Amino acid sequence: MLQPLTTKRLFIVLVVLLLAGFSYFFILHKNTHDKNQAVFYLSQKNMGALSVLIHPVKGVRFSPYVYVETETDRVLTPHQLKDFFKESAQYVWGRYDGSGEPIKLPNQEYFEHFVYDHDYLHAEKISYNETKGKGNTINNIQEVYGKDISFIEYYFSGFEAQFEGLDWAALILIFEKHQGKDYLIGIIHNNWTI
Repeated sequence: MLQPLTTKRLFIVLVVLLLAGFSYFFILHKNTHDKNQAVFYLSQKNMGALSVLIHPVKGVRFSPYVYVETETDRVLTPHQLKDFFKESAQYVWGRYDGSGEPIKLPNQEYFEHFVYDHDYLHAEKISYNETKGKGNTINNIQEVYGKDISFIEYYFSGFEAQFEGLDWAALILIFEKHQGKDYLIGIIHNNWTI
């Protein structure tokens, strides 16, 4: 038999609901905050700090375009990422859109052209689990990384009026849970391609 709802019982129910809501908010906020730390570390070129967010088993894949190429995109372990800017050797990072030629660059140049080519920390739009940037390159993120991922897109709609939005750019960070924690597994550059 249901007992009447007294003021005391109503108060207890409200407190429990309020605490549950706060707990959910703080968990959601913490996960989002941890994920946004990645773009902050990229803006600071702090690869040592970023390496702590990298998946300990899978590492992080660098993709120069939103079409992720598992055969040619470069994957780094957390340990390799720590010394990212200390290395001067050239590496193949994928293929240039249009020509298909290998993207052979030292880490610093790849970072400046295909990772942090704009101030994504202060992006015009930030999207969670959806992409604003649309071009003629196929987006195969879900096919490559699966459905159990989350991602953040840092997006600029364009920079110069004369290009009418064809100079848009985006940085997409892909996360996957491992042992209850979100880890960065993909850094994708996205822009209008030929």
